[in-house]
Amino acid sequence: MMKKTGIRLALLLALALAGVAQAQTFTADASALRGPKTLKGGFNWLRLANTTDRPAYAQLFRMKPGASLAAVQTASAKMGGEHGDHAASLLQVAEGYGGGGMNPKGALRLGVTLPAGRYALWVTLEGTDSGPEKSLWATFEVTGTGAAAPRADQVIRLVDYGFALPALKPGRQLWEVRNQGPNIHHLLVFRLAPGKTYADYQAWEKDMQGPPPIEWPLAANVEILSKGVSNFVEIDLKPGNYVVTCHISDPNTKRMHSELGMTAPLTVPREPGR
Repeated sequence: MMKKTGIRLALLLALALAGVAQAQTFTADASALRGPKTLKGGFNWLRLANTTDRPAYAQLFRMKPGASLAAVQTASAKMGGEHGDHAASLLQVAEGYGGGGMNPKGALRLGVTLPAGRYALWVTLEGTDSGPEKSLWATFEVTGTGAAAPRADQVIRLVDYGFALPALKPGRQLWEVRNQGPNIHHLLVFRLAPGKTYADYQAWEKDMQGPPPIEWPLAANVEILSKGVSNFVEIDLKPGNYVVTCHISDPNTKRMHSELGMTAPLTVPREPGR
């Protein structure tokens, strides 16, 4: 009887694991970005590892049919160099599938549902006194179908131009950050420095001169998402006052989305009894 029970438990465990997306690792060093060349469609956990001593940022693109990697690289460089004013050029060749920041010698665990197609992963190593900013690229193919997305603790909706934010709780949690607006968006969540207010942040953002009134690292960071795309990110929220914002620039007005209303204060309360 015990042997049969053990076999049944093993079979149930195998069936459960079959529906769980296993993490796919992409590793950035000073000279290259390395990772798998093929992934299964459906929900994937991507582990993006930064082995360098520099902060790094990752952006995932789904390339449009017929678009070359060179075309995506050119459009991305143009957009980055002019603070997003040329997003329209980028969207002609690719869709934004998100990403985020990595600390030096750090990693990012990112969940995303990938339909079939060809993808480009872009990792930017920040410039330092010892060297300029550096771009690393890797491409991979997605075929077939796979696991479904998990259920998130919170769903953060990005719209034109604002946020649909739930009541937040402190502690470790899984966020689904979903772009429901027609334009591309990203998400930055800062915890305000002790003694600083949302008004202090708004004053700093007007010219971005001097140190920002926030704590580092970011509480949450999701890079460019096209309409309908979600990223799943694991965060650990401390009680306190935060700012949630989007710094993508509008191609028509040349103004940041935050200037168009896509910024808000956010408070994470302490748990009762603490």
